[in-house]
Amino acid sequence: MRRPWLVLGLLLSLGVNVGILATLALHRRPEPPPAPQATTLAPGEIPEPALRRLVERLGLEGQAASDFAQIQRGLFHALVANHRESTRVQFELRRELGSRHPDGRRLAELAERSGELFRTRQELLIDAVMKSRESLDDRQIEEYRRFLSVIGRHVDGQGPAPEALRQRFRERRLQQLRQRPGQPTP
Repeated sequence: MRRPWLVLGLLLSLGVNVGILATLALHRRPEPPPAPQATTLAPGEIPEPALRRLVERLGLEGQAASDFAQIQRGLFHALVANHRESTRVQFELRRELGSRHPDGRRLAELAERSGELFRTRQELLIDAVMKSRESLDDRQIEEYRRFLSVIGRHVDGQGPAPEALRQRFRERRLQQLRQRPGQPTP
């Protein structure tokens, strides 16, 4: 009768000791550095550094740079609003399709609205690109065309992201890893 209680007491004592040691070990471990805060954009806010880099890449200055940036901002804000509405319409369309008794007339209206939004998005893009090209010379137009082709492939998912974007991501990731103290560098 005494042995089972003795074994149980030893096991409980061992568990308490292991818990105390684990607590001490974790308490002495340094806290990891705070994760870098991702810059979040407010709804409808254009990433200004990206726009600034595009203006610099095109070599625009003064009023031409200001006009070009204004066109791009207008496009961005219009596309964000269009995208929100399009997402809402697609959600309603899927909800209607999943209902017990889908209304054919409502489905047709939602499909029509989705098509209108897509057409509007294309018209906005065409208008902004044509206005932007008016103020650019031949070299700048070529650079702008390269920019549009890279962005188009990346956004539309028609292939992998361009190698330059992948390389930039790798460099940033390596830099972040090097900045962490106590972490082995790859």
